Amino acid sequence: MSDQSTESTTSQIVNELYEISNSVERKKAKTVRHKDFVLPLSGVRLTSWTMLESEYKKDPCPFPVMARGLFTRKVDDKTYQVAVRGYDKFFNLGETKFTQWTWIEENTIGPYEVTSKENGCIIFISAVSENEVVVTSKHSMADPIDDQAHHAGVAYTWLLKHLDSAGRSISELSLWIHKHNVTMVAELCDDNFEQHVLEYPPETSGLYLHGINYNEIHLHTMPSDEVREIGREWGLRVAPFTVLPDVQSIKDVEASLRHEDEFENRQVEGVVIRCRTNAKLPFFFKIKNDTYNEWREWREITKAILSDKNYRCRFERSIYYAQWVKERLKDHPEWFSQYKHSKNITFIRDEFEKYWEAGNLLEIGDPCTGVTRG
Repeated sequence: MSDQSTESTTSQIVNELYEISNSVERKKAKTVRHKDFVLPLSGVRLTSWTMLESEYKKDPCPFPVMARGLFTRKVDDKTYQVAVRGYDKFFNLGETKFTQWTWIEENTIGPYEVTSKENGCIIFISAVSENEVVVTSKHSMADPIDDQAHHAGVAYTWLLKHLDSAGRSISELSLWIHKHNVTMVAELCDDNFEQHVLEYPPETSGLYLHGINYNEIHLHTMPSDEVREIGREWGLRVAPFTVLPDVQSIKDVEASLRHEDEFENRQVEGVVIRCRTNAKLPFFFKIKNDTYNEWREWREITKAILSDKNYRCRFERSIYYAQWVKERLKDHPEWFSQYKHSKNITFIRDEFEKYWEAGNLLEIGDPCTGVTRG
């Protein structure tokens, strides 16, 4: 496709997004929202697009583009360009009709790239010129660029550290990104800033590069082996991956994740599968392991208890965890003082795991009856 044709398609889709965003009915439902950010160095204005998450699942999707993480730039009255490009929204195995094994077997082709799903905050690194890098979270930018209270600001600081470790500079990276017209997609994993579910101590903290997308309105992404080499060149951490030949091999990975919480000898949230449809279009789906899902449920239960809200227990141990948290709030309230600020999450979980392994559950009683040991 020619550059002129690409710009025409991009501009058409961006105009459609504006129409949806500005329509009275859709505006009320906040189906599509946009927000402008002005870059400090050049004064360039970028527009961030946020689509209502639940709408992505609809078939057909009501959006003209499936991007989750999209910043555009107005060139003139009729022309828009993509400045930052995340992945298309993708779903868990079994979550939609397109992520059922039968559909995957009949409609996708290999090779199947299996990438670790790191547990952090997604970060995009792009450039609007040869000398101005843009670092964003999914829908926002930091002001100033290194604001340590903002995900993008912390990510920018990490980016400088990674570049320094490789003997590279931010100006060199800006030049390279602008030349190739791409967005680096990374995961910010830094427990000192914000804990999620899995633990990232200082020696494993930083930016994990897991994708490089071309700044085009339709998803066009680099193979994982190229991403790995480029990430190493710029000093970034790189998400582990492997390449498998067929769907049966992916089923084997899924079966393994049911019993273990590791991939490539590392504890992970799960894995992302990258392949193509029969029409040669990119297709992603994800598989999460049950250990992560259980721990994530415990985090949400804790937040609900601290906010005096109702919660649901899908995993068998969760009801015991909830009772244990209520008891610890009585004798160790200091454990939870910063929980709402994403602190102490892994510590509290580990304390419960120790309690469980020690067989002390009778001390907190039957969570269904409230009867304790005499």
